[in-house]
Amino acid sequence: MKGKQSLESWIVEVMTDEDMPGGRIAAISLVHVVGEHSSEKEIHSVRFGSKVWKETELAELFKHKASSYCQDIPGSQLFCLHAYYGEYKDPGASHPFRVAASTDLGLSTEPPTDTGVRQQGMRLTEALVQGAFRERALLMDNVLRSNELLARHNQRLLEEQQSMTENVRALILQQVTQNHELKMQELEQLRKNELVSKGTELLPIMLNSLTGKSIIPQETVDTALMKTIVRNLKPEHVQAIASVLPAEIMGPLADRLSQIAEEQERKEKEGKQRLKLVSGEEDAVGGKSD
Repeated sequence: MKGKQSLESWIVEVMTDEDMPGGRIAAISLVHVVGEHSSEKEIHSVRFGSKVWKETELAELFKHKASSYCQDIPGSQLFCLHAYYGEYKDPGASHPFRVAASTDLGLSTEPPTDTGVRQQGMRLTEALVQGAFRERALLMDNVLRSNELLARHNQRLLEEQQSMTENVRALILQQVTQNHELKMQELEQLRKNELVSKGTELLPIMLNSLTGKSIIPQETVDTALMKTIVRNLKPEHVQAIASVLPAEIMGPLADRLSQIAEEQERKEKEGKQRLKLVSGEEDAVGGKSD
């Protein structure tokens, strides 16, 4: 079951409602509803213009005006707030509420007779009942206001938390993407460097061969040629060479091939370690792939 709507909540509703035919809110009027035919008497009106009103200020203003008006009227009094939009003369929204007038006990005005005692008892009972209902109404009004404030505060915190979570997620995804792109660029650069290194080793051989001149010292060319041969040798190739060369030549050649092979293996191992390091960092950032 929906609880009673407070004045603050209703005022916020009518001030922010932009679907009314008249457009934006123009005024709020407080009227006193009296008589069997519910005739209305205007007590106070607030027109919206240059001054910016808060809902709590308006609610306190209308409560004060209503309480001041009915302070000497016995019993609970019915008031109503009317909201007017644009140039419309009829209210676009209304909100009735009751105010219990403060009761003057006046116990000393009754004469010391049976009639006075009965009158005094009746007035005392009326004062007690009105006081109890007034306290209950004030308590419920405070509870409703507190609940509305807490609900707005919680809603604002949830919206702020959701916004912060989305921003952090976007920043993390952006950072992961940037790190992945950087690591891929480093991997590509390492591969290019390896190709350049291999091409540099073949350059002396090709340069002397194409020009027919000893532009590069022959020792350098021989070393580059030996490294290229060793890189492309397979075990069956070595066995074939050993079968056709004398032992006294194959021994020193095998030692030299072994040295070059160890040097090439060391360089390749270092290159693979660099690639593995970069790949490992990229996997740690972007997630390992199968």
